[in-house]
Amino acid sequence: MTFQPNPGDGIVVNGTAYTVGQHPAAPGVAYAQAGRQGIVYQLIPVDGELHEAKALKVFFPKFRIPAMVYQSEHMGNYREIPGLQVSSREVLTPERNGDLIAEYPDLLYAVIMPWIHGCTWFDVISDQRNLGRSESLMLAKALAAIGSSMEQRGLAHCDLSAPNVMLPFFSEVKLPEGAAAVELVDVEQMYSPKMDRPDVLLAGSPGYAAHRTVHSGLWSSYADRFAGAVIIAEMLGWSDPAIVNRAWGESYFDQHEMQTPCERYFLLKKSLGQRWGTRISDLFGRTWDSQDLSSCPTFGEWLIALSSLSEEEVVEEVPAAAAAATAHDDHSDEPRSETSQ
Repeated sequence: MTFQPNPGDGIVVNGTAYTVGQHPAAPGVAYAQAGRQGIVYQLIPVDGELHEAKALKVFFPKFRIPAMVYQSEHMGNYREIPGLQVSSREVLTPERNGDLIAEYPDLLYAVIMPWIHGCTWFDVISDQRNLGRSESLMLAKALAAIGSSMEQRGLAHCDLSAPNVMLPFFSEVKLPEGAAAVELVDVEQMYSPKMDRPDVLLAGSPGYAAHRTVHSGLWSSYADRFAGAVIIAEMLGWSDPAIVNRAWGESYFDQHEMQTPCERYFLLKKSLGQRWGTRISDLFGRTWDSQDLSSCPTFGEWLIALSSLSEEEVVEEVPAAAAAATAHDDHSDEPRSETSQ
């Protein structure tokens, strides 16, 4: 039988009883989110609180891989890293969950893990939701901190993109004190020197993948540096209405613009410099001009630069002569034919 639950349906997984959640925007429809590798359903514990909800990820046939068991056991070592809550995972196997899988064959090698409350960064961009300065800085620092903790352990998400960055900070569900402001999801492609290369490699997501590596697939300790820098820049830029209004759509950049001297790049870099300082804009410029992922700034560099900023800090205006020179340089490189979207 195909696993297509309705809200309120009961299911018992590893001895715990759950009910399937209802989508908040669609009464009568199960709370489910589709991704590139499968569909994630919300499971609410019968004896528990809403913030204790679980996510049941049901993979598409191509991604039902037995090695997921070993991978998930290894990833459990990283569950204490802030922002990697979904590393606490259990895989449904024939040995332990045979009866359930016999009833719903789709659940073979499905994964149960914490449900992350809140919207995605994709939602913020798509809704053209302006952020305050303090919100922008807080989110950017949180993402940089996650990336820094991961790279110190030789880890990389390998598919950083707006839909895979969750923002519990904006959750309408009351979360326990100390909950991370940013969480990463869809971690099945995670790189670790202790894990085997996945059978299927993703090539990054449009609007976040460096065009020089987009066709070859991402799986290395450097894989997150370019995409992470773009998201950090977006988060900082989203406190500037001019940047929000200039976004391509589901990301700030159109994939065809990546690492090109396009108008959106110059607008964002200029905004970062004016609002956050030259140190931030220089880090973004280094990323954009990088020849390979290993030459992009580390998340540690981003975190140091962001930590030196204040929520109330106002960057001093550039002297008139320097501003004029900068404007001339910017416009001399900008393409003349691009029309606004």
